[in-house]
Amino acid sequence: FRHESGIHVAAILSNPLTYECVRPEVVGRERDFVLGKHSGRVAVMNKLGNMDIGLMEHELERAVAMVKEKAQDGTLIDDEVLLDIVKKARDD
Repeated sequence: FRHESGIHVAAILSNPLTYECVRPEVVGRERDFVLGKHSGRVAVMNKLGNMDIGLMEHELERAVAMVKEKAQDGTLIDDEVLLDIVKKARDD
């Protein structure tokens, strides 16, 4: 129930049954969206929204690009790194 891919995250936010035939709660799990090199706008917006952070459109585009670039080696972007990315996206 952990999702990184942009298309998966967007689909699950729209209709969880798209990629999850069983709700995570039914089997004692939770859904988790992570940010990495396959993440897209929707995943980044969702994560930022959960952190009560809003970005202007051009800042969001920069933040998504920075997430993908930073995660090219396969690492996942944690909240601390995302906050640093947000700061840089706003400064540029």
